[in-house]
Amino acid sequence: GLLLGKVWDTATRDVLHTVRHSDTVWAVCVAADYVALAAEKAVFLYEKKTDVYKQRKELKGHKKTVKALCAKGSYLFSGSNDKTIRVWDTSDFECKYVLKDHEGWVRTVKIYGTFLYSGAYDNTVKVWNLESLECEQTLGNPKKVESLALWHSYLFTGMDDARQKVFNIKTWEAVGQMKEHNLAVLAMVANTQYVFSASYDSSIRVWGAKPNEDDE
Repeated sequence: GLLLGKVWDTATRDVLHTVRHSDTVWAVCVAADYVALAAEKAVFLYEKKTDVYKQRKELKGHKKTVKALCAKGSYLFSGSNDKTIRVWDTSDFECKYVLKDHEGWVRTVKIYGTFLYSGAYDNTVKVWNLESLECEQTLGNPKKVESLALWHSYLFTGMDDARQKVFNIKTWEAVGQMKEHNLAVLAMVANTQYVFSASYDSSIRVWGAKPNEDDE
């Protein structure tokens, strides 16, 4: 049957559009002129046509399920259970690079500033320079990494054993660890004040602290 992706107005909390797809959708990425969905081994691009979204292109190349997406400019990054990250140019729909440093399923990819951060089931977060696409740092975690969020100068990692670890991205040192959830931390997002973490234990936790002046 058809599976749905929904586009919401965050001010009114109304559903603006529904994107219909025929496979399980594992990740969504919203860019300026398209919405990308990860389903099975492919990435599907939908563009807005009047009041509906129409499928524009299917990006193939991954050998296993795609679980993570993020975008910057004309580039779209997809992380997969095949342990790779593919870099797609949406101007010509070609895969330009394949990043192969991970040794486990790639579960999350996020862009902050000039870096791409990827978390995987090899218990690491890798930090990639967006210009060279070289891996500049590998941050070890005690368990499989499910989610990432950046808050000021701190990187939060969410793991499958309910723990969260915190790194200072100026020094790349681990500075803290929390375990308030009871099951895997599946998603995280941050604004200027708080970090929000969502878990398989059916709870959302809100984390906050006043950052140092040097962290702004």
